[in-house]
Amino acid sequence: HEKATLDKQRQVVRWVEHYIGHPVDVAAACGLGRRERPVAEAILERSRELAEG
Repeated sequence: HEKATLDKQRQVVRWVEHYIGHPVDVAAACGLGRRERPVAEAILERSRELAEG
């Protein structure tokens, strides 16, 4: 969830990757077009952080 801390989100990604056995993609849970621009940009930044590990 987007309100979780970066560390918690990284932990979830690691768990999922461990149990399915391969890397996973990261995406917003819902369309960014309905968000205010600063919120959408923050979600994109978090996605980048997660993708970089």
